[in-house]
Amino acid sequence: MKLPMLRGSSLLFPTIMLSVACSGGGGGGGPIVDPGPVLPAPVQVPAGSGGLRITMAGTWEIRNTMLVDTNNSTPVLPIDGTRIVIDSTGITSIRGFSVDRTELETILGFPFDWYVNQVDGKTMLYGLGYDRRAQGGAREQVGLAGGTIDDNTIVVDSFSSTQASGQDEVFQRASYTLARVAISAAPQVQSPDASPTGPTPTLRQALRGAFGLH
Repeated sequence: MKLPMLRGSSLLFPTIMLSVACSGGGGGGGPIVDPGPVLPAPVQVPAGSGGLRITMAGTWEIRNTMLVDTNNSTPVLPIDGTRIVIDSTGITSIRGFSVDRTELETILGFPFDWYVNQVDGKTMLYGLGYDRRAQGGAREQVGLAGGTIDDNTIVVDSFSSTQASGQDEVFQRASYTLARVAISAAPQVQSPDASPTGPTPTLRQALRGAFGLH
C-alpha cells in the first residue's frame, strides 16, 4: 500500500538540504571547510538555543505549539502530545511511524529529492522533500530545526509546504517545544488519539503530528 494513504491530501514537506562548501576557483587559498548542514529560510534553529550539549537519545513529546506564519486559510498545527523518538544519529520515529529514508521512499514509491536527519547533541535537523509536478503530482516539503535549552527541552521551528502544478505554494510555519518524557528510545509509541491496541499510524497521520497536515 503506497500512494493510497497519501492521496487526496497534502503531504507537506521544508527545504532542508545538506550543503558542502565548494572551492571558489583558482589556486591558493586555505583549506576547504565543510560548513555542515545548511538550513535555507524559512526554517532554522531557533535563536538562543543549541548552546548546551545533551544526550538527545530518548522519547520526546511536542508541547506548546504555536502558529508562526501561513498563507493557508485553514491551517492545521502540529499536534501537542505527539511523540518523537531520537537515537544517537537522528529521528527514528514520529508518532510510532518510522521516518527512515529507505522505508519512506518504499511507501511513496519514488525517491526524495532531499533528505536530512541528524542530531549532534546541541541541534537537530530533519527534513525531506520531492518535486513530482512533472508527473502530475506536487512539490512537497517538510522539516524542522531544533536547538537545546536544557537537558530535557528542545525548541523547534517547523515548516511545511505543498505546491501542485500550476498552483501557488501553500505553506505554514509553526514553533513548539520538545519535552523529554523518557530516556529510552522506545520504537513503538502510540499517538494520543490512537487506541493502545490500535494499528501504527499511517505516514500521513504520523507527519501530521510533527508538521501539521490536512
